Amino acid sequence: MKEKNKVELYIESENDLAESPFFDSRYRVLSWIDIPKGILHLADSRGKRKEIDFKEKIGCAIPLKRSNGFLVLGTTHIYLYENDKIEPIFDLTNHLDKTQRCNDAGIDQKGRLWFSSIVDDGIHTAESKLYCFYNNELVCMDPNLKLGNGICWNKKGTRMFISDSEAHAIYVYDYDLDNGTIKNRRVLCNIYDGIPDGMIIDKDEFLWIAIWGGSRIEVRNSKNGLLKKIYDVPTKNVTSLTYSKDEGSIIITTAKSGDSYGGRLFELKTDIKFPDIDYIDIE
Repeated sequence: MKEKNKVELYIESENDLAESPFFDSRYRVLSWIDIPKGILHLADSRGKRKEIDFKEKIGCAIPLKRSNGFLVLGTTHIYLYENDKIEPIFDLTNHLDKTQRCNDAGIDQKGRLWFSSIVDDGIHTAESKLYCFYNNELVCMDPNLKLGNGICWNKKGTRMFISDSEAHAIYVYDYDLDNGTIKNRRVLCNIYDGIPDGMIIDKDEFLWIAIWGGSRIEVRNSKNGLLKKIYDVPTKNVTSLTYSKDEGSIIITTAKSGDSYGGRLFELKTDIKFPDIDYIDIE
């Protein structure tokens, strides 16, 4: 039996850059992506594994509300993966230039999809924009980020949080849930010993932040940014995390980093409770 409050190896998967984990309790399936390989990974509770190749870098894969499929944010398109078929449903080439791709994403309580674009060609200066995708319309909501990552909201839907990895910052916006708008961006906290990456929020409204280059998860107060707790992860580049209510655990993704555990998935058994997973509703 795995110990509570200790991060332990969960899946021996050799990813270059694992991200965007979700645990779908309806089908008991864990999903995650390997960004540079363009692969969506699926692992069910019986140990059966599946890989779906999108033939381009992908930044996020979110389970669909209507089925066991996914909405996948790529480089050239937003894709629908359903019934073993990949269908491009929105052309991104008029919105993102050739140096960019989609990155991390979140869904608000009204079903709006928010995601960041990032520069990912290894040449150009970091530049990132925050978008909202809703009713097949894509709108840029903040053009002035450097590298947008984990996105989440407080339970009232009045505050939205995003990590900006290149700025070493967690930002908070005032959020209008009825209209899906943001204003008054300010720094909640800065993290300089490592880089803030993926992020989720628990039912007590503490932020859980994956720290790239820092071998840890940080838990911070979403009202003042103060550090509450640290969980050590036995590899350097910690990328993202999700909660599995069925397992009573947090699943953690990582990237290659030169050590023996980079790119594997890890598990943290916990009694902390999180909101239910958000599924995306696509007509």
